[in-house]
Amino acid sequence: MEEILPDGLSDAGFYLHSTARSLEQWAQFKGVDEDNPEGWIYDAADNPYRPKLDRRVATQLLRHRLRLKFGGEMWGGSGELQIDAGPSPLGNYGQVVQYVHDPDNLLYVAPSFEIFLDQSLRCMEQWIKRDPEHARELFEDPKTKQW
Repeated sequence: MEEILPDGLSDAGFYLHSTARSLEQWAQFKGVDEDNPEGWIYDAADNPYRPKLDRRVATQLLRHRLRLKFGGEMWGGSGELQIDAGPSPLGNYGQVVQYVHDPDNLLYVAPSFEIFLDQSLRCMEQWIKRDPEHARELFEDPKTKQW
């Protein structure tokens, strides 16, 4: 079972996309917004596993042109990290959200990219403390054997 850190970040490992890859991913959804949802409506009533959308996230859409995907979950996971440029008045411009596929969910992760990175480092420290040998396997460079 994954340990959930503050504001919804789990201990799943994530990788970061290049700017070119992020823009390529964004282009796939650049037309999706409230006027053109293309089936990406977030409806908690449709799925008992889907919680109500966090009030810091403005749009009830799983995808939106105001969100930029910048990373994904490692090891075959279905999580995508996104920077949100269209938060609700309760959220922050540039907050980090996570889109998870199957069942589709949109989770609030952090109020900023900086805080997301801090949370990620704390998560890595927890892994290393809890199981140093397994952490070494996860974090070491297979070519150089350094981590």
